[in-house]
Amino acid sequence: MTALLNACGQDCGTCIQISFGEVEGKDVCRIRVSPSPRPVYIKDGQDEYF
Repeated sequence: MTALLNACGQDCGTCIQISFGEVEGKDVCRIRVSPSPRPVYIKDGQDEYF
């Protein structure tokens, strides 16, 4: 969660839900993202992506 919030902004925390489960004996991380009320740009090093 910390990595996601650092990349897209702390205020996006309410739009992101993370849950864990098991599928066919393997651990799975599910990330659900709701629409944001503002445009969100993801930082990747020096680059930003919409």
